[in-house]
Amino acid sequence: MKICKKCGAVNKDENNFCNCCGAPEFSEAPADMQAPQPAMPVPPVPAPMPAFFKKPDFTWFDVFTIFSFVASIIGCFVIGLILDPIALAAGIAGFTKGKRNRALAIAAIVIAAISLLIRLFITLHENGVIPEWVITGAFDS
Repeated sequence: MKICKKCGAVNKDENNFCNCCGAPEFSEAPADMQAPQPAMPVPPVPAPMPAFFKKPDFTWFDVFTIFSFVASIIGCFVIGLILDPIALAAGIAGFTKGKRNRALAIAAIVIAAISLLIRLFITLHENGVIPEWVITGAFDS
């Protein structure tokens, strides 16, 4: 074993430079000095994740949001009178109480509301409540 003359650190015999300070000058260690025992490796402690990277927990209202978006899309093509009101209600619930996917809830609400308005105007026109120009446009002849 060698002892560094500059900092006093204990080094192995085969070292040409000190492990601590890098000095090239050593003195011999006393005979009764034992080699240092290797320390047990300590596993690294994971750093806590910053709050802005954490996603909020997934709740049932987030499931409502996904369901409302799917129902609003399907409601545009089939059984819209049933699916669109359900999609509208589930989208509002998902938007107000859900912790994730709020933009998806807004999209579902808008799609369901537009689909309901189109179906309302078509139904009112077919029953003669509103005139033809409301559906086709004021300037079409």
